Parts: sequence; structure tokens; C-alpha cells
Amino acid sequence: MIYIDIGQCAYKFSISVIKTIRTIPYQNDTSVIVKQLVRSGTSIGANIVEAQHSASKKLFL
Repeated sequence: MIYIDIGQCAYKFSISVIKTIRTIPYQNDTSVIVKQLVRSGTSIGANIVEAQHSASKKLFL
């Protein structure tokens, strides 16, 4: 069985999202999308922590 640290994967993904977004030139029409990409790309870690600390398996699902 291969063990994958999901927290580390989420962290690396968040960093790659931020690095990619920095390459996008700032424009008024893209700023809303860029902000949403940052929020959604970096919130994965918070979702993982919340799922791991759920009170029951039913709450996890």
C-alpha cells in the first residue's frame, strides 16, 4: 500500500496555483476569476482538516 500525505499534496497544489496565478497579467475583467482561483485553490487544506476532525463518518461524507 502506498501512503500519500494528502496535506502535503494540498500544500504543493496551493503553491502551484499561486505561482500560476502570478503569471496572469492583471486586468479588470480577469481580477474576479483570479481572486476566486486563489480562494478555491488554497481552501483545499482547510477542507481536509475539517473532514479529518468530523465527529462521525456520516459528517465526513
